[in-house]
Amino acid sequence: MVKTCQTFQPTNIIRKKKQQEINNTKRLSRIEKWKKTQNTIQRSRLSRYQKVTLTDAQIKEHKQNVNTQRVQRSRARVGDSEDQDEVALQRKTPILRWSKAKETYENEIRELYCHICNACGKMCKKNQVQQIKKSTLKEKGFSSHFIKKIFCIENYECEEFCRTCVTYIKKGNVPKLCLQNGLHFPPIDDEISQLNRIEERLLAP
Repeated sequence: MVKTCQTFQPTNIIRKKKQQEINNTKRLSRIEKWKKTQNTIQRSRLSRYQKVTLTDAQIKEHKQNVNTQRVQRSRARVGDSEDQDEVALQRKTPILRWSKAKETYENEIRELYCHICNACGKMCKKNQVQQIKKSTLKEKGFSSHFIKKIFCIENYECEEFCRTCVTYIKKGNVPKLCLQNGLHFPPIDDEISQLNRIEERLLAP
């Protein structure tokens, strides 16, 4: 009689094998779930892009539903009469923007070099000029000849002068750059006035 020896596997190896089997089953179940989800996603995408044939009545009903939804949304947005006024103002935004832009432009233009000194003819900003009246100069004892000489561009009661000219006038002197000192621009001849800009540049020294 031959005795057969039985081979016994250790418990650790058995546990590992069982764990592997469990992991494999779990992995397979996950793969199946993932496949199912992918199939459902693909079906939903296909259903979106499928062509649907509608009748004229269905199309008309759909349009009416869309219009009613729009009206309801607009009413919900507007609400009270005050909100309606705000919406009306918002609809006029291009006009309001244009008026605002025009106002800012005019305000900025006023601050630019738009004021002329009455003695030297220099262009100045609003904050660079000072108004002087003839009556105040007469009260301070200035002669009429002096007043006539410095009021050379405009001969009104109150005129604007630049700061340099004002310092000279306060001292009782005619400003150095006053136009009455022979600094007037000479009259332009008819032949030269008919020239264009390019011809003027060619003839200029």
